[in-house]
Amino acid sequence: MTNTRNNPDTLERARFQIRSIAHAETEHAVNFHWTWCAGYFMALAMEKLIDEGTQRELDAEADRARDEWKPAKPASQLPEGGGFQRKVAPPPRY
Repeated sequence: MTNTRNNPDTLERARFQIRSIAHAETEHAVNFHWTWCAGYFMALAMEKLIDEGTQRELDAEADRARDEWKPAKPASQLPEGGGFQRKVAPPPRY
């Protein structure tokens, strides 16, 4: 099998990774998947499986997926410790 650039199967695997960003459950998972995608795209480009223009396009798609991500539930509906639902008293005045 020869290594051809921008093989449709390679691009589909890359876009599958981008979709994992949109389906992440927490912001931490979003950042993990986004970072993983960036490394994956860089590796594909370094191995000459995709060209630099395609790498930039995939990076832009991953950036959009990260920026458009919204949690499935508001913080008030997350289990204890999973959001910002705890009220904190202001610091005492001296």
